[in-house]
Amino acid sequence: MLIFLIITLLFTKFYALFNVGALYYNFEGLYRGWMAKELLDGAGWWYIFNHPYFQAEGGSVTISYIASLFFLIFGGSFFSLTLVSILFSVLILTVFYLLLKRHFGIYAAIMFSFLFIFSPNRFFYHSLFTTGAHFQSILFTIMGLFCFFEIFFNENYYKAYIENAPNKKINLLFIYMGIISGFGIYFDYIYIIMLITIILFWLFIDRRFFLKKYFFVFLSGFLIGLLPWVVYNCTHNFMGLVINGYAPSEI
Repeated sequence: MLIFLIITLLFTKFYALFNVGALYYNFEGLYRGWMAKELLDGAGWWYIFNHPYFQAEGGSVTISYIASLFFLIFGGSFFSLTLVSILFSVLILTVFYLLLKRHFGIYAAIMFSFLFIFSPNRFFYHSLFTTGAHFQSILFTIMGLFCFFEIFFNENYYKAYIENAPNKKINLLFIYMGIISGFGIYFDYIYIIMLITIILFWLFIDRRFFLKKYFFVFLSGFLIGLLPWVVYNCTHNFMGLVINGYAPSEI
């Protein structure tokens, strides 16, 4: 069923791209493509890392790296650039489907999938913008949510968590959730909303969660995922925290 849904999604995306593709030209997306081309022309990964479209969006850098691979395979074109956003759409649909099927049933998964595929025009069109911002950040949101559900709504994992018992799989889930959360914030600050949600529901489930070893496992993963944000801000006067045009050190 998932394969059928992915094929349907691809059909709608390519149909829109080939019929009204000119509508999707936007400067933000083209900037990502320009950076990807610069990378292939020998600019170096560090040069791209230092030139995000906006200081608070590491997603633009990530998208440029991914787009360079598509440019390498399919050539530098608007079509290749748009393939990146289509890839994110496929991944978002896949993770959502797996989450809903596992925890809410196959019918919920199918219903959501069709709503996602045949979404309202504004959302659908925006999904074709290769910006590395709000739409693409959905992938990190749903992956973080998937890890959370696997930990706290899987009977075996939840039992291991409550008993604070050693469990390699739950350790990995907490590490993954931490890395996803840290990198999600670097990708786009909108992920902070998801992180707050995770912390609040974690607090509702276990008021002393910060005393468990699993919290420190999560924290370790979080710091690993946040490392690109730390490196960028430490080398750019914390421009990722600009307030009214001023860096924190200038306020």
